[in-house]
Amino acid sequence: MTSGDSGIIVVSVGARREAVMANKVSGEYFKNCVIDVEDMTITEFDRDGTRTYSLLDALKRWSGLPEVNLSIERIVDIPPENEG
Repeated sequence: MTSGDSGIIVVSVGARREAVMANKVSGEYFKNCVIDVEDMTITEFDRDGTRTYSLLDALKRWSGLPEVNLSIERIVDIPPENEG
């Protein structure tokens, strides 16, 4: 991460159905994390320290389920053009 990056990465996986009267959303959310495919881990960082999870175990929990949506995003702060 560079000094200007917030370093927030949100990974979400959830099963969702099309428009109906009621629905249920299931998901897993890892915030401010680093994904390491070499050791297959997801490490979250916050004020209280770090937590590490198995990337493979997270994917296995969703394996074979129909109608799963997967998204990965990175949020980076953009400095204003005119500071001051």
